Amino acid sequence: MRIARGAEMLFRVAAKIPRAETAYFKKKLEPDIDGEEVQLVDEMDEIRKQPFLAGPPRCCFRSISRSLSGSS
Repeated sequence: MRIARGAEMLFRVAAKIPRAETAYFKKKLEPDIDGEEVQLVDEMDEIRKQPFLAGPPRCCFRSISRSLSGSS
């Protein structure tokens, strides 16, 4: 997200944020999501995912904290 902002690119993240990971999201990720340059959209099904990924740089994560923190 920070790289996209530095490059002045629109960056959209599609992710499910599990209830148990809400605190992590609010502390680590939400501050970087401004709604303009960095946007968070809801979880996507397979039908919506392909057109979403075909556009400008974007990411889809199954679990946002595990994906962005590098944990498995």
